[in-house]
Amino acid sequence: MTIWFVTRHSGAIAWAHRHGVVAAEEGVERIVDSIAACDVSVGDTVIGTLPVHLAAELCARGARYFHIAMSVPTGRRGQELTPDDMDVFGASCREFIIFACPDTPAAPAIAALPAAGTGSHVCLVSDQQMANLLPILKRRPARIELVCTPEMLQDGRGVDRLGRSLGHYGYGIGQVTPHEAPSECAADFHAARLFARQLREKLLQAHPGEPLTLNATGGTKALASAFFMEFQGLEILYTDTQGGGFIRHMDGGAAAPEPLGSLVTGIDDYLHCQGYRITRSASDGERWRESAEARRSVSERLAAGCGTNNMNNFIGELNRRAQHTEDSLLKTHFPGTGRRPSPDERNTLLEEQLPLTPIPALKHAAALAPLVASLFDAGLLLRDESGAISFAGLDALRYLSGAWLEEWAWHVARECGADDCRCGVFVQMNKDGAAGDKDDNELDLVLLHHNRLLIAECKTINWQGAAGKQDILNKLDALGNHARGLFGRTLLVSARPLDDDGRRRAGNYGVKVLEAAGLSGLKREIIQWMGC
Repeated sequence: MTIWFVTRHSGAIAWAHRHGVVAAEEGVERIVDSIAACDVSVGDTVIGTLPVHLAAELCARGARYFHIAMSVPTGRRGQELTPDDMDVFGASCREFIIFACPDTPAAPAIAALPAAGTGSHVCLVSDQQMANLLPILKRRPARIELVCTPEMLQDGRGVDRLGRSLGHYGYGIGQVTPHEAPSECAADFHAARLFARQLREKLLQAHPGEPLTLNATGGTKALASAFFMEFQGLEILYTDTQGGGFIRHMDGGAAAPEPLGSLVTGIDDYLHCQGYRITRSASDGERWRESAEARRSVSERLAAGCGTNNMNNFIGELNRRAQHTEDSLLKTHFPGTGRRPSPDERNTLLEEQLPLTPIPALKHAAALAPLVASLFDAGLLLRDESGAISFAGLDALRYLSGAWLEEWAWHVARECGADDCRCGVFVQMNKDGAAGDKDDNELDLVLLHHNRLLIAECKTINWQGAAGKQDILNKLDALGNHARGLFGRTLLVSARPLDDDGRRRAGNYGVKVLEAAGLSGLKREIIQWMGC
């Protein structure tokens, strides 16, 4: 990195030596009488009294510009000045950062992107992992410099989660360096500028001639603005994961937006970056997929009828019969208030006893007779010689009491061509790289496309006065804020109409609702979310 002193005046050189602006020893700085923008490189320092357009070009190339400022009386202008004259006129050397107007760019567009495996990438750490992570995965720089406020350094916050994500994608400890910004930098613009300037100089000196990129997406407003200003002349990026998925350039060049593409292509990877892990996923099982495909036509018939009073009543009838039968069997085989059955004991009991337990005939409108017949044809309901009916087993019970809606939504979602699609996903929140001892949440339907997540909750409950509806909406809200990230989407897919209170609460949480007759719009909703 070179220091240039640009002047035609011997008095100015002597003044600069007197005040230590340039060293007295010959050869330490380059003293020239003129300079062109192409002469300087990133990290150079230029001192002089240059015209503003040239100073702007130098700043846009990554050089620092220091101006010799003084108040020269009108009668002395154009005359040679001595060092004493300059002192009398208040000469000082001050740094200026100069920006050109956007319609007159001061620097050409970036000719080539930094090669993978080279350079340093400065990231302003925030809680929004994807905005921080995606440009790194796209560019694959050699080193990651994480700028963290004290808040982001707390356990479980931004730096922990981003560090874990970088490790997941192959970055070792030696490649990732956190830099703690003083607490005042979060709100004090001038303090943030000083910190940004010092970090820029440190990195340029440590890795001369190598690319240095700033991702200015995260951080507080003061910190992001300060780094944007102090990193002028270097590559400055902004992650646009909402507007189609682009890296957008904020520097003085005219580089076109850079498509991100699909960088995180697995739901496992995405949730890992958000601080979760999958413990199991129903749709990963071959037997589950075979069953879902075998009864697909039944699922489609059930969904197609939603929105009518007949179907609304019949769904309620299925739910009541399933719940009553399960409760009765458990009460009979595990009476009293003693030991509760384990999940395995419960499931074994239901699987064995459900086919042997008659249930009252299903009440339904005559128009639904073909649908009811299809439940027997699919082996979901059994009828013995006496005409008594029963659930075929635990899987049939779960399906008819609401899982059919999840399976139908999964079939619809798979047809849309997302990068990944899962049904019945159980997740745990990571704790210091490990998981807890229980499943925290089940996600009915999860889609991943172009680095964004869609989470859908599928329900067949009667919302009129339902006691658990607030819990359902709270779950969707919490998952929206954590698992799916800022630019994901949350849907509530309901086979039955919501009440006004449920719609209002869903709206307050930013949850999109598809209900009853509106289920037919699920495919359209997913395709629009995918940006297709």
